[in-house]
Amino acid sequence: MKDTLVTLHKEFEKKLTNVSERLHLEELEQEYFGRKSGKFTLLAKEMKDVSKDIKKEIGQLMNDVRTHIVQAIEARREELGREEMSKIAETERIDVTQPQLPKKERGHIHPISQGLKDMTDVALSMGFLVEDGPELESQRYVFDALNFPPDHPAREGMDTFYIKEYPDLCMRAHVSNMQVRLMKKYNEGGTKAVRAAYPGRVFRNEDLDATHEHTFYQFE
Repeated sequence: MKDTLVTLHKEFEKKLTNVSERLHLEELEQEYFGRKSGKFTLLAKEMKDVSKDIKKEIGQLMNDVRTHIVQAIEARREELGREEMSKIAETERIDVTQPQLPKKERGHIHPISQGLKDMTDVALSMGFLVEDGPELESQRYVFDALNFPPDHPAREGMDTFYIKEYPDLCMRAHVSNMQVRLMKKYNEGGTKAVRAAYPGRVFRNEDLDATHEHTFYQFE
C-alpha cells in the first residue's frame, strides 16, 4: 500500500499542474475524494486489511498524503480565484455613474451536506468503512435483527412509516439497519471485527413542529 500511496500522490500532482479552471479542479477533487468511488476514499477503505505491524506507518503516510492533497487543492482554488479576478479587472470596466446593482446570488453547499461530508472525511481518515444502505427497508433489518420485540413502541404506526401493499417493508427509522447488513457483507461467520460508519436519511411518523421533523439525518 505504501507504493500505491506514493504513486497516487505523484499522479495527483501531475494532474493538478494541468488544472486551469475551477470546474476541472472540482472534478479532480471528486476523482480522489468522491464519497463512493474516489481513489483516496477507496484506498482508505483498504486500511482494514493492512497488517498490524505496519498499520501505524501506513496510517501516518495516508494522513500525510491526504493533508498534502487537500492543501494543494485549496491553494490551487485560491490561485484560480485570483486569476479570475485579475481577468475581470482587465476586461471589465465599472461605470461609476451607474446606480448600484444588486449583488449576484451565489449558491453553496447545504449545511447538512457539508456536515455529513466533514464527518465522513473524519471517519475515512481513521480507517473506518463508510457505507450507505436502503431507505426503504425490510423490518428484519430495522427491528428484528436488532432485537426489537414485536410489541416495541417504535414498531407502531404512530412512530414508523409502513408500506400498505407490503407490510414487511417500512421507511427506516434509524441507520442501524446497516449493522447486520455490514456484518453479513464483510464478516460472514463472525470471525473478525468490522469498523464502519454509515450516514443517511431516516424517517419517523412525527408531527412537524419547532423541534420535530418526519425526515432527518443520522450518522452512526
